Amino acid sequence: MAVLSVRPPTHVADGSSFTPPPLPFLLGKWHIIFSTLPMWRSYRNVTITYSAIPAPESAAGRRPSIVNKALANILKTKAPPPGKEDEPRIDDLVEYQSLKGEKLKTIRGIDTLGEKDGTYKWRGAGLLKLLTSHWEILGWRDGNGVARDADGPKESLIITYFAKTHVTPAGIDVYACSAEGLSQETIAEVKSALKACAGEELGALSDELFEITRDEKTTF
Repeated sequence: MAVLSVRPPTHVADGSSFTPPPLPFLLGKWHIIFSTLPMWRSYRNVTITYSAIPAPESAAGRRPSIVNKALANILKTKAPPPGKEDEPRIDDLVEYQSLKGEKLKTIRGIDTLGEKDGTYKWRGAGLLKLLTSHWEILGWRDGNGVARDADGPKESLIITYFAKTHVTPAGIDVYACSAEGLSQETIAEVKSALKACAGEELGALSDELFEITRDEKTTF
């Protein structure tokens, strides 16, 4: 398995040598298994699902699909600004449950590409449309070097950094492609890679990482 490489956030280093994962690898459902975000201590089964949003009708006369119209209505977001119609936009859906309840709660937004590779701007959808945040991919690994799918490698992972906002502190999330999580060896590798990054921020945040409660947790 490839050595896990983690970069510092782009406000520490420019990240010009970083190669982000291809979009197909990012898309789909991920299980957030470790985090530093305090609110997740009160919830379980936290997942995030990324879905590509079809491009809207452009000046070239393309007609939006029925799916695109329906999705735009659900998200209640404005069309991209002129000149950016063809830039990828990603539906960002976070789902979670309280520690004792079964009701599924959601947070939905739209991700657009940032100025640097592997960086994104999130804007809330619907009632959250005035909220924005910056997040970026610090590291990733495709478990066996093949495309991620239902029968694929269980050790595929993504490490993300989210900047401080008015309502949340800066922090780190660790995603796994399976609810079973990651091996203890891989978790130790993630923490070690974070500590080895330039600057003190990631090292301090790695000490704050906690495991999010999930029903399908498996230690292996």
